[in-house]
Amino acid sequence: MTMMIETMFSHSNILERALDAAQTRDKVISHNIVHVDTPGYKKKQVAFEEYLQKALDSNERPSQIDLSSLSPKVIQPMDSTRYRKDENNVDIDVETVEQIKNYLRYQALSDQVSHDIKRFRTVLNAR
Repeated sequence: MTMMIETMFSHSNILERALDAAQTRDKVISHNIVHVDTPGYKKKQVAFEEYLQKALDSNERPSQIDLSSLSPKVIQPMDSTRYRKDENNVDIDVETVEQIKNYLRYQALSDQVSHDIKRFRTVLNAR
């Protein structure tokens, strides 16, 4: 029983970090969209899933994963091939699609958190 509760909470902590990443990504994408016409502006992105995958591939139990390494990081990609004449590299179509994908990711994560809470309540009520 203790191991099940430990697994549920570590899973919830990872979901919490993923929700943080989605929220950060929403802010970064919105910032990119606001600056679509700012000369010289370079788009930013959020790196998170790569760090999560690396942590999950480490064969450690979820409760042993170092959550401090799972913080979303705002990065500036080195994609220099798609600059406009004003040296801005924001593509409004790409950013809009990324915003929709991020919204769907956030919704899925929120649904999973709700599901986990319901499961936890079921376990508590069964005792």
